[in-house]
Amino acid sequence: MDKKFLILSISFFLVFGILISEKVVAGTQHNVSGFAWSENIGWISFNSLNCDPDGDGKSNGIAGCPPAGTSIANYGVNLDFSTKIFSGYAWSENIGWITFNESELSGCPQTPCRAWLDSDNKVYGWARALAGGGSNAGGWDGWIRLRDTNYGVTFNPSTKEFEGWAAGWDDSPNSAVIGWISFNCKNQNSCATSSYKVFIIPNQPPQITEFKVIDDPCRYESSPLTIPERGYAMWINWDATDPDGDSLTAKITIVGGDTNFSTTTPNKSFLVPGEAEIDFNTQYSITLEVSDGKDSVSTSTTFTTPLHQFPYVNFKWSPEKPFVDQLVQFCSVSTGTCATIISESEQSECYAPSCDFEWTFTNAIPSNSTLPNPQVQFTQATSVQAKLKITASDLNGYCEKTVTFNVKRPLPFWELMKLKIESFFASLAEFLKKILMS
Repeated sequence: MDKKFLILSISFFLVFGILISEKVVAGTQHNVSGFAWSENIGWISFNSLNCDPDGDGKSNGIAGCPPAGTSIANYGVNLDFSTKIFSGYAWSENIGWITFNESELSGCPQTPCRAWLDSDNKVYGWARALAGGGSNAGGWDGWIRLRDTNYGVTFNPSTKEFEGWAAGWDDSPNSAVIGWISFNCKNQNSCATSSYKVFIIPNQPPQITEFKVIDDPCRYESSPLTIPERGYAMWINWDATDPDGDSLTAKITIVGGDTNFSTTTPNKSFLVPGEAEIDFNTQYSITLEVSDGKDSVSTSTTFTTPLHQFPYVNFKWSPEKPFVDQLVQFCSVSTGTCATIISESEQSECYAPSCDFEWTFTNAIPSNSTLPNPQVQFTQATSVQAKLKITASDLNGYCEKTVTFNVKRPLPFWELMKLKIESFFASLAEFLKKILMS
């Protein structure tokens, strides 16, 4: 079959093929771009951005592209830098879609049936024009060989450009449809008149938008701890954007005191683990390095942990279910009467030369107190709050605890007298018990 007739036949087929081109549209992430040139079929575009640089889905009328305003599918070829395997689609106005997807390259003339970049920066394997091998192809199989004994495509890591030749031959080389494909104008010394090339789109590094060190000095609520069992509680909160849409990871490094800790995480809120051994009264240098797998950006800050542990706040009260106008004893320190209400292992701790106690009560007389163990009376049968804030004299901060409970209506006179009698006999029994045991 005559080569020109075959191209015209395929072009006629593609008039209809474009209408169903969405079946070969690639994803949005394509890092290979530019044009290759074939003397047989003309330009081969490796990325829709070649003809649609503003990404609005319409051709800008650039040379080698459809007329301005023509709808452009989102397509492109991508090189996975982790596997070094190519995927996606290139486009020719004469032969249509050219696939680099391994799943569509099965049955190639020589295995392995994929396109890949090897460690020697040479490109191996196959691509294929999807119009080849069909009923309208006249026996043309569509295979494009990326490297053979006497030719091949090579990647130049310094320029990020592909150079060299690929070739598309059918079973009868004398009637080849595609023929030689040049990936760079350097191959023909034609860059002065026709500056074309296939290249890796320069990666755009991520941009850090948030970097905060957040601590929680009041989180040790189970029991007072001079030095926290798993280190001082500290979070690294970070965020970043990537113009290329790549996934991001952060390398967090913390140095200071006896700590030299480093880890990599995708978590935007990272709780520094106990193994980092963050201690009190220590300055740490914290570095955040965000990477998209190709490039990285970093920033640093310093953070000083508190002089010592913040106050531990805890309290109890008696009676636990008070009535209106009943005298209620609140206890945060195990002294005096409060020694029978709150134990030393439960009481609040200061950890400073001195601490200020600040109580706040709702619907109570008094409504405020600065005593460690105040007494109050609640004036209404309702839900009430009791809050204690303890501020250490040598720290710029405080810890607090709030509880909510219900106050009951006053008892009738006869029930109140019954409780008093029961309380009297209970006290008398306790007194007699002590005498008998002495």
